[in-house]
Amino acid sequence: MIKYHQDKTGNKDAAQEINPAYDILKQPGAIRMPVLTAGGVDWSQGWEKYENQPRPSVSTETPVWAMAGFSGGAPPNASIYRQNYTDDNFVKKAMWELSGQSKEEWTISVFDGNFFRNSITVYGSPKIFNNMADAMIQWQTKGGNAYPIRAVFVSRRRSSDLLLIWADGTYYGDNPIKMEHHSFNDNPGNDQQFQRELPALLDQLKAKSGVTH
Repeated sequence: MIKYHQDKTGNKDAAQEINPAYDILKQPGAIRMPVLTAGGVDWSQGWEKYENQPRPSVSTETPVWAMAGFSGGAPPNASIYRQNYTDDNFVKKAMWELSGQSKEEWTISVFDGNFFRNSITVYGSPKIFNNMADAMIQWQTKGGNAYPIRAVFVSRRRSSDLLLIWADGTYYGDNPIKMEHHSFNDNPGNDQQFQRELPALLDQLKAKSGVTH
């Protein structure tokens, strides 16, 4: 209030917002965190309890597979416009079905040789890693915003573990290669050093595997 008082800056609007806010704060026991709800679930106690659970539908019309990656707010759009892997919702639905309606959330990320471009979170499992790679290859190269593709990675949602499942024409889904990054979150693209060094790492892997295409 000292900063925005009318005698100081003349910011009447700011002062009028501060007064009622202070009235709430000074009430004993009035300070509480808001309850964050999505799909009828209270998420304010953290995500751990629900880590391996499919997100409950915000409405009865929202299918389970569409809730992968849902973080609250407006219900996700579950419309499928193309019956192939160039449609992100088709990818989500297909991975959920191929995994036997798994409850595990996996984020699939694509590296184009310079940058991490696209990512999608699906319900899936390790047994369909190669299917995840196939889906992202098509989504990356034939989707609306097509880019080259050099590698596909997966990680459990909210985990820093990064697994290489495809690179330069070779599938590694049956024996994924673990790579380390030091991003502040689970997005490897936020670790600029890792992103710069990745092409050289992929070159070494390509030479070791003997891939020529």
